[in-house]
Amino acid sequence: MRNRLKVLIPVLVIALVAGIYFVYFKKEINPNQVKVSGNIEVTTVGVGFKVSGHVGQRLVDEGDSVKKGQIVANLETADLELEVANANAQLLAAQATLTQLLNGSRPQDVSVAQAVLRSAEADKQNAAVEYQRMKQLFIQGAVSEQDRDRSQTAYANANARADQAAQQLSVVVEGPRREEIELATARVEQVKQVLKLTQTRLSYAQITAPVDGMVLSENIEAGEYVSPGTPVVTIGDLNQVWLKAYIAETNLGKVKLGQKVAVTTDTYPNKVYEGHISFIASEAEFTPKSIQTTEERVKLVYRIKVTIDNNANELKPGMPADAVIDLGGE
Repeated sequence: MRNRLKVLIPVLVIALVAGIYFVYFKKEINPNQVKVSGNIEVTTVGVGFKVSGHVGQRLVDEGDSVKKGQIVANLETADLELEVANANAQLLAAQATLTQLLNGSRPQDVSVAQAVLRSAEADKQNAAVEYQRMKQLFIQGAVSEQDRDRSQTAYANANARADQAAQQLSVVVEGPRREEIELATARVEQVKQVLKLTQTRLSYAQITAPVDGMVLSENIEAGEYVSPGTPVVTIGDLNQVWLKAYIAETNLGKVKLGQKVAVTTDTYPNKVYEGHISFIASEAEFTPKSIQTTEERVKLVYRIKVTIDNNANELKPGMPADAVIDLGGE
């Protein structure tokens, strides 16, 4: 009896161990599923200014959640506001000049020009009489050659002023030339473009989040000088979330694009996120060093990307996650 028990007990132990193994391990092996693990990743966006300047405020910090359109940072705007004010003043002046040209000469402008011409003609006549008198006196030897020349110069100057006054009256009466109006019109359009540019530059002094997401890094502090395009913060787009994982070479033939995937995380262990395979690498690589065991790291694997629905924005970059690929679902 004892001998029979000695033989029976080991057999029962082996059977029990085998049963436990089957119940707890073998039952998990499903030929229609492949299990993988990895980390959650997101699309990142560097948010920077389109113009250079000193940062006035950075309104978000690393780890903050942001909404699309939310103000992230702004520049000091005193210089930009001065540019806008100067451009506005130039535009007003250019428009006033154009309006004056388009309206033509006022009656009072004509009257003034006529009065100036009459005065200039009178001065010219007086200078002519004086010059003739000085010439006669010079012939008689009563005045020096220098005195005669001075009177001649005075007459020439008076004659020139009279001609200039006559030309000015003609301009006032005829009004502005077409070329002057065209030049003034072009000047107005030019200043408008300058104003538009300065206003645009001022609008660029504020940057907003381009997507809903989370601030992954803050790269610039208030007061620092930034060049155009320098990222002030980096935002992770939580609407574009995926699981980066690896499948063994032996499972490569079992998976394909579009297959359904169920994803779980340690953070929300009781919640399953729906996803699908959106990328399968075409080249093998050794298992990344992040895999713990040496045996696993020497195996050839293929990287896959599982795009996940993250409507509640619960999944964050870096979260470890497990996934079950449904080999029969697409």
